[in-house]
Amino acid sequence: MDEKEFSELLKKYTAGQCTEREKALIETWYLTLAEDKEAPSPENINQSLRAVWTSVRPSAVTARILYRRLSAAAVVLLVAASSFYFIRLYQQDPLVAKSADTSLPQKKQDVLPGSNKAILTLSDGTSINLDAADTGKVAEQGGTGITKSGPGQLVYGPAVSGNGNSNLFNTITTPRGGQYQLVLPDGTSVWLNAASSLKFPTVFSGKSREVVLTGEAYFEVSSNKSKPFLVLARGSVTEVLGTHFNIMAYEDEVFTTTLFEGSVKVKYRESERMIVPGQEARIAGTIKVSNADGDNAMAWKNGLMVFHNSSIQTIMRQISRWYDLTITYGGNMPQRLFTGKIPRNAPLSQVLKVLELSNINFQIENKELIVTP
Repeated sequence: MDEKEFSELLKKYTAGQCTEREKALIETWYLTLAEDKEAPSPENINQSLRAVWTSVRPSAVTARILYRRLSAAAVVLLVAASSFYFIRLYQQDPLVAKSADTSLPQKKQDVLPGSNKAILTLSDGTSINLDAADTGKVAEQGGTGITKSGPGQLVYGPAVSGNGNSNLFNTITTPRGGQYQLVLPDGTSVWLNAASSLKFPTVFSGKSREVVLTGEAYFEVSSNKSKPFLVLARGSVTEVLGTHFNIMAYEDEVFTTTLFEGSVKVKYRESERMIVPGQEARIAGTIKVSNADGDNAMAWKNGLMVFHNSSIQTIMRQISRWYDLTITYGGNMPQRLFTGKIPRNAPLSQVLKVLELSNINFQIENKELIVTP
């Protein structure tokens, strides 16, 4: 959207000629920005455009400008506004949301979002398709009962006294486009994101509780001061006693441990760092600790895709994993950053409609998403 189109949209708003979607987009955009304490300061903004916006919200514009450069930043903010509008509709009525944007052409192909899917591999190599399994007991390992308690939930009960075998290891694996929740034998809850796996013993014996992670998972660790909980991932060890944290360990992302409650020690090679709630530890050669964007790190578990000053490549990696697509780029992509929120249960076409406001084009061919400027 360029300066002229943006100006025309605001004029339509003041004239009462906007559609309900356009009106919601403008108002949600403004309300979102009004809460942003880091909004840009005034610089080289067209006076007539400022007058139009002032007429829309005369009490709040004098100290704020909606963008640094209209030609570039309006795209970013419209993406945010559109996504918040879409979330509001989706929360009210998913069926309304799916048909909310009938003014835009529909995609010839669409891709449904991911769902609760996982494979459980037992110690003897047996594989169980959990999304196809009935609710109830699915297996037993060394005296430990394994139960599917509901859609997307697997629970390991405590071992029957005297029958526990700590040498038995199980692995739960989510495919691209899958997610699953697991309760370990010690009561620790784990949420696995798409394209992830967790290897763990059916009984935690010895001096520690050790699991091996690939991909991404959120942990709520059951407290046990005598047995620290260790997560091994990509050459690192995250050590906790009882706490809530998220680990992103995808091979194509920067390794990140984000802490929400308790304390965590992250070890990598010869170094180690402690982090406190609200911090994250990132590993890129060395461990670096900084303040965390907790909403972003928790978004996937809460059913959202969140973009905060994210490049199109970062967004496409999320989309690739959740919608099980191969991403192909055609041409040089614009160096723009995007901010917004979109429900993870939205079909792909709805996500692409938001991103297309930035003049990026998409084409779906079977399991391939082609992205072009």
